[in-house]
Amino acid sequence: MKRLIVLICVLGGLLSSGLALGAGEFSWPMLVAPTAGSDQVQNRIKTESLDGCWAFNYKIASYWTTSFCLDKSTIEEYEPDVFSIDGFDEYRNIAVGSYYPEGGLYFVMVTGPLFWDFFTFDFTSPTTVSGCYYIFDPADDSLSNCFDMTGNRTSKTVTEKSAPTDRAHSNFLKQNEINELPGDKAKSIVDKNVLNRISALKASIDKISSSADTR
Repeated sequence: MKRLIVLICVLGGLLSSGLALGAGEFSWPMLVAPTAGSDQVQNRIKTESLDGCWAFNYKIASYWTTSFCLDKSTIEEYEPDVFSIDGFDEYRNIAVGSYYPEGGLYFVMVTGPLFWDFFTFDFTSPTTVSGCYYIFDPADDSLSNCFDMTGNRTSKTVTEKSAPTDRAHSNFLKQNEINELPGDKAKSIVDKNVLNRISALKASIDKISSSADTR
């Protein structure tokens, strides 16, 4: 008889819980299916991972370094679920970065007086990256071949404006090095996704430049 009473009490407790669920007073743990918003959040987080100062190292004929800083407070959604982050290089030229989910790659473009530095890469650790360096000519949207690049996050901050003539001189030297390469190493064959990202980053840079001009 005692067992029957206990069983009735247990069943009564379960029934009460079920009624409470309908009243909004109790809920069982539920698995929530991914939503469209989750992609947006993840892509923003990945773009935010570019926050901070970086040194990207690569070799054409000589060894070169492009240093820049990006600020996560500047992040904007410029396409559905795709974000950009901007900042400056050591010469106070505009730098823009982005994570592109379709290609699963990160991109950074740094403007300059003769041409722009363009990078495609992925993280190899929370503070290091590896990928490609390209010279991009905004006048005709042409792109050099890929040169291997490695980069690391630094503690350096971009606070003082370096002489722009130094940047122009380094651009001139890099262009000369590429011009002296065999034709098959200088000309670029780039994935369509990369070309699309170049157009998007270029548009972001134009927007930043326009905003700066009106201040």
